[in-house]
Amino acid sequence: MWQLVPATLPTDMTSGPSTIVTLTLILKPDTDEKDMLEMSRWAEERCRSAGIGAGGGKGGREITVEVKRAK
Repeated sequence: MWQLVPATLPTDMTSGPSTIVTLTLILKPDTDEKDMLEMSRWAEERCRSAGIGAGGGKGGREITVEVKRAK
């Protein structure tokens, strides 16, 4: 699931509007730590190659990747 959340910060914190992308990956319960790290890196790289998270910082775009095991 992709969720794009436009954020408006007070003018003293940014030079323009920001986009914050939060991506949550839910993996099988038996996924090991190595595979979870690889999936996190893969997801971040895919977002960056799509132009998401490329700006960063003030008035830019940020990406957060969260990886969880299904219960």
